[in-house]
Amino acid sequence: MWPDFFIVGAPKAGTTSLYEYLRNSEKVFMPEIKEPNFFCQSIDPKHFIFKPIRNEKKYCSLFKKNDNVKFGESSVWYLIDPKTPKLIHEKAPNAKIIIMLRNPIERSFSHYLMAYSRGKYSKSFLDIIKDDRKNEEIVPYKEVIRASLYYDSVRRFIEMFGKENVKVIIFEELIQDTKKIVQEVLDFLGIDTKPPENIKKTFNPYGVPRNKISLNILTSEKAKKISEILLPKNLRHDLKFKFLIKKSKKPNITEKEIKYLSNFFKNDVKNLEKLLGKSLLWDEFKN
Repeated sequence: MWPDFFIVGAPKAGTTSLYEYLRNSEKVFMPEIKEPNFFCQSIDPKHFIFKPIRNEKKYCSLFKKNDNVKFGESSVWYLIDPKTPKLIHEKAPNAKIIIMLRNPIERSFSHYLMAYSRGKYSKSFLDIIKDDRKNEEIVPYKEVIRASLYYDSVRRFIEMFGKENVKVIIFEELIQDTKKIVQEVLDFLGIDTKPPENIKKTFNPYGVPRNKISLNILTSEKAKKISEILLPKNLRHDLKFKFLIKKSKKPNITEKEIKYLSNFFKNDVKNLEKLLGKSLLWDEFKN
């Protein structure tokens, strides 16, 4: 049994919020494991914070047969993995694909802050983005730059599934009118229902681990499994932000970093706009 739809990325572009909105909608089923990453065959499992599912039977067991609901899953690294579109198509050729994109400058900076808070980086953002361009192997926490180069990734999914089966959501539009965009997604999936009541709740707000112990717990596969057995998902989320993560003022990106990335992403954004047939809401790339 294979999913009817996939949220394939991009990371740090609102995928967690959409996943939560959909899994709380009527006639929709999404497993508690948000990112099984079954179709990420180009990425070495050791690079994921939590071990991806590689066994087909185990993956399919995430979805319980029910003809009255649509089944979906959300794994943000499907977008960047060049092999994923073909692998999904081989198993679920009629699947709907949902892609979420955010201003590449903001997405890159948000990705850096996430990795920095988890102890993955000690260098400045500007130094990291210059180093990141040299990477060849896909390493999720290091994909500060590559995960923001959207054109080729989106094109691969459109070519494989057809434009009519790919829904591209712009993060900034989701923020402006969440209810409208979620309703569009439900309509795209052919689900006759309204957005859920948790539509105003923000998921994955910015925060940092309270201390080194909190960091170890947050990145522990064993702790994750135990919490999934003992606690319901909503309670796990609330406890995480109450005891392990503290809210912190989000650092600001510098003008120098914005200028550097504006020049770097300029052509990719232009190509993306042509592919989608629309102008995007990203001020740094207008004109």
